[in-house]
Amino acid sequence: RSKLMMMVNIIVGILAFTIVTHCELLSQPDTQESVDGLLLVQLEVSDYRFISDICSFTTRVYNGGIPGPTLRLKKGDVFNLTLVNNLGIEEYAWLCEKPNTMQHPNRTNIHVHGLHVSPIGIADDIFRIAEPGDTLHYQYHIPNDHPSGLFWYHPHVHGCVSLQLSGGMAGAIIIEDDANRTPQELLDMPEHVLILQHFIFKQEIYNGYQSTHDDFNLLVQMSCSDMPLNAETHDEKLSYYFVNGQFNPTLRVSPGELTRLRMVNAGHAELLELVIPGCDMYVLAMDGIYLSEIMETSRVLLVPGSRADIALKCPDGTFELVSKNDPEFDEYIGHYSQRHTGPILIVESQGEQVNNALPPYLPNIPDYMSDLLTKDPPSEENTFRMVFDHINTTMPHKFLINDEQFPGKKYPRHNMKIGQMQQYHLKNLERGHNHPFHQHVNHFQVVSFRGDDHDSKATLATTVSVGMWRDTVPLLGGDYEVVFRFVPHRYTGVTVHHCHMASHADMGMVQAIEIFEADENTDPIIIVTGEDADSLGVYVCLSMLLVLVLFC
Repeated sequence: RSKLMMMVNIIVGILAFTIVTHCELLSQPDTQESVDGLLLVQLEVSDYRFISDICSFTTRVYNGGIPGPTLRLKKGDVFNLTLVNNLGIEEYAWLCEKPNTMQHPNRTNIHVHGLHVSPIGIADDIFRIAEPGDTLHYQYHIPNDHPSGLFWYHPHVHGCVSLQLSGGMAGAIIIEDDANRTPQELLDMPEHVLILQHFIFKQEIYNGYQSTHDDFNLLVQMSCSDMPLNAETHDEKLSYYFVNGQFNPTLRVSPGELTRLRMVNAGHAELLELVIPGCDMYVLAMDGIYLSEIMETSRVLLVPGSRADIALKCPDGTFELVSKNDPEFDEYIGHYSQRHTGPILIVESQGEQVNNALPPYLPNIPDYMSDLLTKDPPSEENTFRMVFDHINTTMPHKFLINDEQFPGKKYPRHNMKIGQMQQYHLKNLERGHNHPFHQHVNHFQVVSFRGDDHDSKATLATTVSVGMWRDTVPLLGGDYEVVFRFVPHRYTGVTVHHCHMASHADMGMVQAIEIFEADENTDPIIIVTGEDADSLGVYVCLSMLLVLVLFC
């Protein structure tokens, strides 16, 4: 009898553990809000042992947890951020110092992804570096006409991004809605921030194609990191998307109630194709910019770096938000693209029926983001063409824009002036692969996508439509271009655009661009790559040596 009771207790314990594991309620990240026009934030970067029922590992984090805190600001605020790098000295960093490779795992900095702020000085200058033990001070002035919406922050030291992002270094930024310019239905809608982060411990196979740049174990090795990962996993999948540091948590809502989900794909490699059968989804905003009108949809595509604000409505019952790789959309997403399949969130809809309404309209976007679709094409000087490709016959691989890896900040590949409309043409030569394109400082308006501006299936597959404003957009392979326009506004200086598959960017898929004042002379574009760059370096060294000899 005692043995029987022991067995019963064990079974009850297992069932209780299963219920607790799979019914963990969704939590919200810690939140810091501005007060009287000022937000003071300190982010401390340190090593951390992340422990969950699904997987555990040693990583680098902000403020002792995953994800970092959510930062809430208002238009016109001043945002002072102190970044403290508490990571240890890198003993083996000298082994990984070749340009456009993964390197210096304990260097760090901050990029405020999507914010329209200055790219220079102590603002969003991604070329500043906090070495181990260093502290960096940032100050961002949020313009009075900044769009209200969902943005985020993450590290951006070239060569370090994929390792640090894949380990959980990310957090949300929200610019609050104007109470007097926003429909009450939207202000009253309950909201939840979802930071979606990908932890992967194997080399994934995508339709027979093996990826070599998303496995956390491999990233640690390629970066010459001396911080042991010590990963422990508890099933055979070895690839998980967490939400706010939780695996497949439960969100409780009321039947019929519209709930605002503010989702960030803070993963480093895989695309999310989000569906929730049985519920209704309405897209309110993409990449922090409200749509011109609410878009009802059955799926939302989130490429790494992109965000979506959706209104979700479910009847009574339990539903699953999952990422589903649907072969029907292969031609739009890419047959070999890194596409995640798996659970994201359980939605329990129970209790009394709530019948809140969709807002009758969405807030206006800033005047400086006026419609550019009907404008005449710009001059050739203000037209820029980019071709994305990669070479996989070398190790590490080389990821290229216009046949070159990132040559550095000193070699911008396109110049532009404040107030002059730019038109970009993007082409991805890798048929079947996807290179999500992200631009700093200025959002852009989609002019043409896939070459067919009225392809409703493409819109359903990608959550991209002509006229939409984005800062991160899928760049699909195939015989067509993605075309977009924007007008550089307010801020000058050197900034970047790049693929937001973090490992692709670390290995070269980045370009610098420079923005000048309207009446300023632009610098000439200097193309120096490969052997020419080596020759230039030798020439400069010899010239300096000759000068020293002459003066001595």
